[in-house]
Amino acid sequence: MKRAQGTIASLRAEEPAPLPMLPARIVERLRLLCERRSLWLQHAAEHVDDDEPRAEARFYLEAGEGRLSEIREALAENETILRGALGAALRSLSETFSLRAGEVDILLSCAALAFEPSLGERFAALQGRSSRSYVSETLVARLFGHGYRSLFSESSQLAFWRLVTRAEAPPGEPPPLVLDPLVLRVLQGELSVDASLVGRVHEIAEQPALEGWPLLESAKHLRAYLQAGQGLRVHIVGRPGSGRRTFARALCAALGQRALAFDCSGVEETAFEDLCIRAQRLALLSRACLVWQGDRLTRPWPLHASPAPLHFVVREASSKIAPHPILIDYAIELPELSSHERHMLWQRHWPAFASFSESARATLTRLRSLGPAEIATIARHRPGDASRALALARRFASSELGELGEVVRAEFRWEDLVLPDKLREALIDFSYECKERASFFERPQARRLFPRGTGMTALFSGAPGTGKTMAAQVIAAELGVELVRVDLATLVSKYIGETAKNLKQVFERAARSDVVLLFDEADALFTSRTKVQDAHDRYANADTNYLLQLLEEQRGVVILASNKKGNIDAAFMRRMRFVLEFPRPEATVRQQLWERVVESCAGEAQRAALQPLLEVAAEVVDLSGAQIKQAFLGAWFSAKRQGEASELPRLDAEALLRGIERELAKEGRSLSAREKERWLRHV
Repeated sequence: MKRAQGTIASLRAEEPAPLPMLPARIVERLRLLCERRSLWLQHAAEHVDDDEPRAEARFYLEAGEGRLSEIREALAENETILRGALGAALRSLSETFSLRAGEVDILLSCAALAFEPSLGERFAALQGRSSRSYVSETLVARLFGHGYRSLFSESSQLAFWRLVTRAEAPPGEPPPLVLDPLVLRVLQGELSVDASLVGRVHEIAEQPALEGWPLLESAKHLRAYLQAGQGLRVHIVGRPGSGRRTFARALCAALGQRALAFDCSGVEETAFEDLCIRAQRLALLSRACLVWQGDRLTRPWPLHASPAPLHFVVREASSKIAPHPILIDYAIELPELSSHERHMLWQRHWPAFASFSESARATLTRLRSLGPAEIATIARHRPGDASRALALARRFASSELGELGEVVRAEFRWEDLVLPDKLREALIDFSYECKERASFFERPQARRLFPRGTGMTALFSGAPGTGKTMAAQVIAAELGVELVRVDLATLVSKYIGETAKNLKQVFERAARSDVVLLFDEADALFTSRTKVQDAHDRYANADTNYLLQLLEEQRGVVILASNKKGNIDAAFMRRMRFVLEFPRPEATVRQQLWERVVESCAGEAQRAALQPLLEVAAEVVDLSGAQIKQAFLGAWFSAKRQGEASELPRLDAEALLRGIERELAKEGRSLSAREKERWLRHV
């Protein structure tokens, strides 16, 4: 209290600045009321000896000429002025927060003391103690003629919205009523953000709405609810960066409202209710709707006291929010951007996009995980060329699988694949369909005929080393996305329900990314369902059924690679868009593989020198593509160890034979005497 008195004294020492018109009228009203009550107390002490409210009211009414009559006329004039244009801010506060007459009187008393601290001396005199130079509930009741009626409770609107709070008081003293600074700013014609909301609340900037957004239809439905007097909590559902806040702002504009974003992430439990109320009252005063976002939205909302009729919640489809006791929940799911919309966003945010090659533009436009926010962010980096733009785009579109998947480098190209022509053509078809499927399913007719998953699935089956993983790498590189190998060891759990939970995480996270999912050794997971003999079989079959559902509804690119096609459930086979068999390479294909790997690593000269040996190796030794690469690797280091220390060792028949025999030994095989004899002719 001493600090407050010191502050008051210092203000008195200076020449006070004139108050704005509304604060001046509020201060004048309290001065008149204080003077009127002082006259009554003087009269009561001299003639009545009882400070009784009804007697006080009669005293004011029956007063004739004199100072009391002048006060009555001045109060009437003051009230008329406050009811006019000058009192618009005061009426706005009263109407916005549904304040009763007594609550408005408390607000006026607290505001007057804040505007003119010298009123504290009058308040103290009226309350009979010098220490009570503050606003109390009893003081306001007697000043404004409410008698003994209670004007302030913790359940009142005034208390709920934190417009006025009770401060601590010494034992036996009435608690002081303290006005929130927000009220003072409003009465002075200003509206600013509370200190506790700085960094959490901001107005959402206007952005053009996208063509595919259900803006007009949603606004029509919301308007019908509001006209019927129903409060709404509108859920804007979509992944981060999909334009949810921009859509909410566009809806607010269509309804004649502003939009304030309120981020409640990381709010402490003890501060959550207070922050929510302060954000809500700011929105009410600024004639705006709150757009709620953050990780605390699952907590109960403190909006039971006359909440605003319209709220927006930005969330993902997987997050759940408890129902509200007053507001109706209305969900709007933002559709995935069409290829045309992504193209338009690139052009809008980055004019240099038009100068890229058609292939580069198509790759950027095809990345469905890039929403408006990501595209705008990439554009702000101003990448100098298409390759830099693609690198930035892949960073945003990268995998979110974390420990459930491993990113496999996808640096192979079509020319690196040595496969039979028919298989190669089928892989090219698969890759082309992966590129074009999005634009196809954007057509209403296609969505009607194919209402479920729009993703691409393929089974690559064949012996180890026949090029299944390499083909997946080529396709991922062609699409300009990452190849993610799903870690089956982390995915499959012995605990009931855990495998299904992990499967759901894999497909949910993949849906938010632009990746090619690779299930290597897929027969371990996509196995045939068995006859139920015990609980383990029942839950294993349930996991398989759940995986079938996820696979059917997924929207990305999924490749299953298996060495044991016969072990895979027939239901999975029916859901595959492509089932491709990778055969062991024939002699002509083996020769191409030998020639390519030798020329790539040892140079064209050594490839030409070894050509007769390579032809014999291809014809005589049945090796897969992976085995040929490993055999060459063994030959390389064998030749390097035997020869001189040079960058390129000199390969010969003996080194190649050593590498080939090492690979055959892994399978328990070896060259026959006849095969060795044929080989040795070239030594």
